[in-house]
Amino acid sequence: MNVNRRVFITYSHATTNLLSNGNSIAKLLESQFNGLKLFTKNNILFQLITPFNNAKINEYKIIRLPYLFQLGLQVSKVILPYKLKKNIFGTSDFEYICHIFRTAYFLKYIVNSNDIIIIHGSYRFLLLLKYFFKNRKIIYYHHGGTLDRIPKNDLKVLLKSICYRLISVSKAAIIPIRNMHKNIDYIHNGLDQKYFQMHLKNYSKIKSQVRKRLKIDENAFCFIIGGSMRKEKGYALLIDCLAKNNFERKIIVLVVGDIENNKDDEFFEYLNIIINKNNLDVRFLGHLKQNELYNIIVAGDIGFQLSSPKLSEGISIFILEMMFLRLPVIVSDSGGNKEIVTDGHSGITLSNYNIEDLKKAIIRMISFDNMEQISLNAFDHVNKNFSSQTMTKKMIQYVKHIDNNA
Repeated sequence: MNVNRRVFITYSHATTNLLSNGNSIAKLLESQFNGLKLFTKNNILFQLITPFNNAKINEYKIIRLPYLFQLGLQVSKVILPYKLKKNIFGTSDFEYICHIFRTAYFLKYIVNSNDIIIIHGSYRFLLLLKYFFKNRKIIYYHHGGTLDRIPKNDLKVLLKSICYRLISVSKAAIIPIRNMHKNIDYIHNGLDQKYFQMHLKNYSKIKSQVRKRLKIDENAFCFIIGGSMRKEKGYALLIDCLAKNNFERKIIVLVVGDIENNKDDEFFEYLNIIINKNNLDVRFLGHLKQNELYNIIVAGDIGFQLSSPKLSEGISIFILEMMFLRLPVIVSDSGGNKEIVTDGHSGITLSNYNIEDLKKAIIRMISFDNMEQISLNAFDHVNKNFSSQTMTKKMIQYVKHIDNNA
C-alpha cells in the first residue's frame, strides 16, 4: 500500500485497557477506528496508539519506551512523593504518568511534521505535552461538557498549542468559542450498528427472559438509568419523583454503572435512605459488560438520562445505546441531550429540571398511545445521524480540512 498520510489516534487515559472493558469511550473509539481504517485504501493509514495489545483492533501501534526510560520511571514510582507526582502530573496514578512519557516519546521521535495525531480525552493531558507539539499536527478530540468548564487561561494555552485544531462531540460544547477559528468544529458521537444486531434480532425473547430472571412482573414498568454514581447524574431527581408521587402501575428502577470505584459514598447513602424509607424497588446492578447492559436495556420500558443542566453533557453514549435498542427515553436539557432527542418525536426532554416536570414527562410517556412509534422514531434518528459511518465521514472531512490548511 502506498501511504502518503498517517493519522494516529490515541486516548489520554491508560489506567485500564479501555478497548476491552466495554465502557463508553471504548465503544466510541472502536466504532470510530473501525470506520476510519476503511479509508486506508485512499492512501491514508490510520493507526491506534495504545500501551496495550488489543484483540478487537488489529491496526494498533504499541508505544514502548527505551529501557533506560522505563528504568527511570520505575525508580521515580518508588522515590517520588505522592504530593510531588500530584502537583506535577495532576495525578499519582503510575500508569497515567507512564502514558504521558510514552506519548511524549512518540511525538518527539516517531511521528513527523506530515503526520496527524488525534488525541481523545483530558485537556490536562494535552497541556502536559504541549512542549512536544511544535511542528506537529495535533487535533484535540474533546469529550464531555462545554468547554466553559476548562479554566480560561488553560483553554487559551491549549488552543494556541494545538493551533485551534479542536473537535468536540456536541454543538453545545463549542458555542462559546466556535467563532474563534475555522479549525474549531463538532462531530457527534456515533456507534456501530453491529453492536445491536443480536439484541434487535432476538428482542422479544431477550426481554421476556431477562424480566423473568429479574422477577419483573409483565404489568410493572421497568425504568433504566445509568452513569457514574454522582449527584450531577440525576439519580436523586428520579428517585425523589417516585418517592413523592403515585403512578398507575408498580415501577422498578434498574441502575447501571460503576458503584464500586466511581461513587460518591455520601450521595449513595442518601439515595438508599430515600429508597428504604419509601419502600421503592430500586436495584443497583453495578458495572455491566456490554452484552448484559444491552440485555437490561431491552428489558426496560423507559430509559432516563437526567444529568443536571449545570453538568452540560456532551453526546451521551448511554442515550444512543438506549435509542439504538428502541427504548423510549426521557432526558434533561443538559448540553447535547437535545441534539439527540427531539421532544415528542424521538423521546421527551424536560423543560425544567424539577420533580414536577419529570412527573409530567413520565405520565406523558406512559400515556402515549404511540409509545412504540416514538421508540421507532428514535431508532431511525440515531441510525441516520449517530452511526459510526456518519461520524467517520465527518472525521475524514475534518482531517482533509486540517491537511489542506496546515
